[in-house]
Amino acid sequence: MAIFRYIPLMGVVLILYNVLAMSPSFSWNETFDTMYLPSGGEVALSFSEAFIAFALVVLFVEVIKSTSISNHAITEQVLSVLVFIAFLFQYLNSKEAAEPTFFILTLMSLVEVLAGFIILTKVARRDINFGG
Repeated sequence: MAIFRYIPLMGVVLILYNVLAMSPSFSWNETFDTMYLPSGGEVALSFSEAFIAFALVVLFVEVIKSTSISNHAITEQVLSVLVFIAFLFQYLNSKEAAEPTFFILTLMSLVEVLAGFIILTKVARRDINFGG
């Protein structure tokens, strides 16, 4: 379970995206699920929308993980920066990533990196004791 602290989960999202995108029979536009509302309305989610929702949950977990100040949090933050660089590189250089879903995932990775830096800075500032 300790290894979980060091793994940036957005990297798992990146790997899962690539596995799905490289599958020849997979389409992001296919319907993943249809929800029937009490009002009688129907909401059809595509795989793309469901994957973005999954990535939002992962982003939430990443932000929660970044609230602790320790050596593993700093290491995980450095790895998160590398994951963002991988997202950006793939977005700019891969035809499979040239779509809105991947662009949103790349922005989510950027938000994770920025939130992690801000949270680590705030938490570290509180841990400093000024003697007098």
